[in-house]
Amino acid sequence: MEKTARTGNHLSANDLRKTLDRIRSSPSAEKMAELSSFGGHVTFDSGDISTPEGIARRFAHVYDKEWQSAYTSLKNIWNRDEIIYRLMRIVRVGNEFCQEVAQRQLTNLRYHMERIMFDPSGNNIKLNAVQNEPSLKQGVEHVIRYRCLNAATSIPAVQEKFIKERIPGIFDVQHYNDDVSIFVQVTIALVWLMSVQDPAMTIFWLPKGDNLKSDYFHVKSKGGKTVDWTLWPAVTSHDGGHIFAKGTVVTVT
Repeated sequence: MEKTARTGNHLSANDLRKTLDRIRSSPSAEKMAELSSFGGHVTFDSGDISTPEGIARRFAHVYDKEWQSAYTSLKNIWNRDEIIYRLMRIVRVGNEFCQEVAQRQLTNLRYHMERIMFDPSGNNIKLNAVQNEPSLKQGVEHVIRYRCLNAATSIPAVQEKFIKERIPGIFDVQHYNDDVSIFVQVTIALVWLMSVQDPAMTIFWLPKGDNLKSDYFHVKSKGGKTVDWTLWPAVTSHDGGHIFAKGTVVTVT
């Protein structure tokens, strides 16, 4: 199989993109297996993700399933703290990435809705002349609802974009094994769905050294009230007022 050039310990974003493009062009079983190792598309039964509560439950379950598998697969490479840091970094960067993509998508949807509705003949009228139309707010609300109902269809595209554009910069790709790949895909799928809810859901974690917030987190070790690591974030409403699912932390005295 063709080797790809590395920059230091990382596969460059350009090389990863070329690899993905090359794999797509061949239906061979070997190359399809390679695509899976970089990130095929993991999705879920719609019943698991049809409500905010369902999304939060499945996200909380990632720690018990996909996180544990990824952690175990890396134990011969890094120590405990390094693995925890790297897996949590994927979650944090993924959350930021999905929020950015969701905002950009909504801006584009709104722009094109306004353009088509108020300028169907393509006369390039100035939209600011009609942006105060009373019906505009209602139209935007319908667009947001439509996006929320159909968000699962965009999961593969978001997963692929994240893997190509972010993974090379935050994870040593030579250790990007199947368990890590599945962890990434499941995490990004769920964080994406949170980002496009109305109102949006969000994740919450505690930095090392913060005081434990027992309302938001289960404690894996009973070592004290000071956070050592957030193993898995909590899921809350956009304003933090409602807790959908608790996260998990390790504490120290």
